[in-house]
Amino acid sequence: MSLMHMYREPALTDFRTQYLLAMLKTAIPQIIDLRTEWCFNVDAERPLIPAEQAILDSLLAQTFEPEKYGFHPFLGENGLVLEFGPNRQTETSWSSNLVSACHASGLGSIKRIERSQRYEVVLAPGAVLDNNQIQILSKLLHDPLLEEPYLVPLVTFVTDDREPDPTFTIPVLEKGNNAIREFSELRKNGLKGQFQSYINDHFSERERRSPTNCEMGAVG
Repeated sequence: MSLMHMYREPALTDFRTQYLLAMLKTAIPQIIDLRTEWCFNVDAERPLIPAEQAILDSLLAQTFEPEKYGFHPFLGENGLVLEFGPNRQTETSWSSNLVSACHASGLGSIKRIERSQRYEVVLAPGAVLDNNQIQILSKLLHDPLLEEPYLVPLVTFVTDDREPDPTFTIPVLEKGNNAIREFSELRKNGLKGQFQSYINDHFSERERRSPTNCEMGAVG
């Protein structure tokens, strides 16, 4: 079945929004305001019954601001809306953790949930952005190594006939640099010895946990 979509605003704190707005204004002076929201893209084996939907809503909504969560976008009335989300080929650790919480709550039909950020860029009256300026906006609003533009609402996470890569743990705590080297050779991501040691020290000494393949993919 097609993905379900739920929305929550804002995606960023006021401080982060104002910081980002100032950066956008520097690049494109016609911009006068910025609003944000999350879109939760939910992949389930079947439609949810009302009781199941209520459980999912409780996991996704901010309980102290229920009016800022819903099934329709909050953005789009006053400006240009751009949306960016995780690369669809790989499930994020955020998704795998939330799916685990769903299953623990009785939502066994949930397969994957990814959140995308939606930005409404408000322009000065009469202003219009050209394609080059839209490209500049896109570069400022997302990390192309980890995210991709969602030009239309997602219908599926599958970009071809392959299933998304599953999330798994790289046993750094148990095997150290050997685990990182084996993963690097498997994925052919070209991590050098010095950087492998840095990653090993970071997770072994600072985080005191083993990273997932999603986190490793983000750095190499």
